[in-house]
Amino acid sequence: MNLDAIVTRGRLPWRPAPDAQNLDVWFKYEHPRIGMFTAAAGTVLFTAVGGFETDLSVWAYACLDPEEARGHDEIEFESMDDLRTFIDETFATHRLVLALADDLLITSWAAAERVGPLYEVATDFLEQVLAQTRSQLDPGARFRAKLAAVDVATHELIEA
Repeated sequence: MNLDAIVTRGRLPWRPAPDAQNLDVWFKYEHPRIGMFTAAAGTVLFTAVGGFETDLSVWAYACLDPEEARGHDEIEFESMDDLRTFIDETFATHRLVLALADDLLITSWAAAERVGPLYEVATDFLEQVLAQTRSQLDPGARFRAKLAAVDVATHELIEA
């Protein structure tokens, strides 16, 4: 299965490829955040991973095999916790495609190199994005990026 075919630059994350159809939204807040669609790659489960405090957001996609996909169009969850547990368990057992969106348009993506917990795999993806862009930044921009990372880490540690 060609995982790269799931995502196309410039597309909305919940319709990431021109052939995406049969969108089934499971959670929506301002726009779809969790759901499924079908495409040439098969049935694809998607979720927003995070980043909605800024224009940047990260999205994850998992291709379900036909047996897994059967019955998912009728699935219902009793609570957000049940939905989140389902998403975490499903994404942790599949090879994922991760995408970065700027103002809800996909700018870059990559197939994950490993299978594992969603936030860990998504963090690996962000590290790849940073590594690719670091070489293109001037020293002042690299400094500001590091300072922003330290600011986030410091505030997260203080609040924890």
